[in-house]
Amino acid sequence: MKAPKSKSPKPSSINLRKAPDTPALVAGATLIAVVGISPAILTETIWALAKPGDATPPVVPDEVIAITTTQGRDKITEQLLTPSADFAGQTVWQALRLALLGSGATTDTRLTLRIAVIERSDPTTGLTLPLADIRDREQNLVAAEFILKQVREQTTSKDWRMIASLAGGRKTMSALLHAAFSHLGRPQDRLTHILVEEPFDGGLQPLFFFPEQPTQTLTARNGRTYQARDARLELADVPFAPLRVRFPDIADIPTRFRDLVETYSETFKRDATKPAVIEVLQNTACVVVDGVKVELDDRQLVVIEFLLAANQKDWLQKNQDEALEIFKAWHGYAPQLNAVRNALRPTIAKLHAQKTKKPGPDWIEAAVKDDIKRPLSFWRKELERAGSLWVPPKRDLCFPPFRLLGASCRPRPTSHFSCTRCAAIDSACRSKSNLFAASAGRRKSGPAAVAFKKRSITNRPIVLLTVGTSKIFACFRWTTRSFRRRRTSDSMQTQNLLPY
Repeated sequence: MKAPKSKSPKPSSINLRKAPDTPALVAGATLIAVVGISPAILTETIWALAKPGDATPPVVPDEVIAITTTQGRDKITEQLLTPSADFAGQTVWQALRLALLGSGATTDTRLTLRIAVIERSDPTTGLTLPLADIRDREQNLVAAEFILKQVREQTTSKDWRMIASLAGGRKTMSALLHAAFSHLGRPQDRLTHILVEEPFDGGLQPLFFFPEQPTQTLTARNGRTYQARDARLELADVPFAPLRVRFPDIADIPTRFRDLVETYSETFKRDATKPAVIEVLQNTACVVVDGVKVELDDRQLVVIEFLLAANQKDWLQKNQDEALEIFKAWHGYAPQLNAVRNALRPTIAKLHAQKTKKPGPDWIEAAVKDDIKRPLSFWRKELERAGSLWVPPKRDLCFPPFRLLGASCRPRPTSHFSCTRCAAIDSACRSKSNLFAASAGRRKSGPAAVAFKKRSITNRPIVLLTVGTSKIFACFRWTTRSFRRRRTSDSMQTQNLLPY
């Protein structure tokens, strides 16, 4: 008995390229961290960046900046930069670089450590003095200015990524770093906090620095031993609001922390009271918000135009079912008035009666909530991606204040013609680019035939219309500014050129 043949996989399911064993490293990054008397947060954070436990791309920072006081500097020197017998005569920093960079660690410039000690100006001597600790208001302000300066220096390059760690130092230092990061950080930057499970977060001897450190056996105070390789490190990303997008040019951002906060507060206060200027460009299917241009398709444009107009009339709230019925009435289709709040029902019923004579596109009659939600979501994401300060809120149909300009371009009609016969010709001209023929209907004078031929010069069709015994030769020529129609009689004599 023959064994059944195994089905070969479909070509689309065959992976011709072998997946790499490890994800590619993200190059061009600087780690900036506040550090207190526990320098291990530096090595733990670097290890978690280079050896992520999820699908996050690994990162080996080019430079590591440790913002600290003189006390922190001494601890870093003692624990990370002093050769130790527990690390085979190497320093912890050397062992970490060797574990991550391999045999090329001695020639690789990545993981270069720079200790940045917070300094204050001494008016009595005219010198800068290192700060031993942060305990009073003056020292807190000095630390704020210093941290802001360090962050600012790392965010001037557009093609360089900054990663910050809040795990070390006093809580004041972490709060100040978060504030500086929110003011100057960019969307591509990361703000992180390292989480280390017990008992590896402290109290072991020798100290724990990273999972693959040379000395693996670590002893707790109760005598129990643990293996360093069993430690689990988790790097948590801390969300932050990149207020920097409001000031694209960093030269416009003050250098002093207090001035920076005041400038941001005043600017955003003005932004909150100043309505956005929105313009709908119908010919190009675009909506421009304070100079930010977003291209939409025809359906999306119909929805966004309605939402803007309905917001101006204060018709919309969070209720999407109600918005859908108003949307239908706006375009001349019968709404379910029981979905509309009582105070608005007479207005919507009257609106529907006014719009019935000229209904909108057919798809609106059977529209559902997603037909409104998806275009709005697309528009919001595109505005956010473009860095627009005015963005429609999530889960709400009420827009922030805006001023809608009149349409700057002529509305795009569905046809250039009023009669159905010419509209059919126009539609066929737009949809065909090669030689073809179509029927244009019948009249009393007899059958009509339409022939179309592409014209290479204008890239537009020439239409020859024959109705009964009469002939009309029409040359349709569309440009960005005008449309011209030329008619001739049976003898093909040229008549007046009619403007569109």
